[in-house]
Amino acid sequence: MLLVCLSRASRGARTIGSTGVFTVNVLGRDQSELAGWFASSRRPLGSAGFAGVPHRIGFAGVPVLDGAVAHLDCRVAQEVSAGDHSIFIGEVSGIAFADRADPLAYHQGQFRSLR
Repeated sequence: MLLVCLSRASRGARTIGSTGVFTVNVLGRDQSELAGWFASSRRPLGSAGFAGVPHRIGFAGVPVLDGAVAHLDCRVAQEVSAGDHSIFIGEVSGIAFADRADPLAYHQGQFRSLR
């Protein structure tokens, strides 16, 4: 099981709520710029936010980012409302790992490597 927590007002929460699927991409340590792009409020909404970002559409019908260390496809098992957020608890239906295994971490306001 895996969970994601999103603002209930976000387009992502509405999309996950209506499709019942989501994918978590685990980025590599060399992808901090890409992580910043997807965390930015300046990123265009929807598929326009993926323009110029190398990706493919995965098994769940959701973008899988090229170069990611891993990705996990999930089907929503439960949605929980908490304050102004939706918590989507997903059952992992597919998983893939790249050969390299140095994931990107974000800790104390900085991107870091786990090594």
